Amino acid sequence: MGMETMMYASLLVIGAVLFYIYAKTGKMIRCIFFSGTTGLIALGVVWLLGRLMDFTIEFTPFTITLSALLGIPGMVSILVFRLI
Repeated sequence: MGMETMMYASLLVIGAVLFYIYAKTGKMIRCIFFSGTTGLIALGVVWLLGRLMDFTIEFTPFTITLSALLGIPGMVSILVFRLI
């Protein structure tokens, strides 16, 4: 199995778990909005800190969508797959 396939599969599992958790709380829209906001803030912080430490995550449609949909777990997964 290729690295890209593993990455998409793991992100799909993370997304399914987050969707289940959001649906269980009964406040799905609020949770999705909060998660998206924190994910985009985390992407911005990583981008700013990365410029100082010569470690960059570019603003691509994939990274923006992933961090907006999955929040901080999405951003952490981007960082983990970037390090591999």
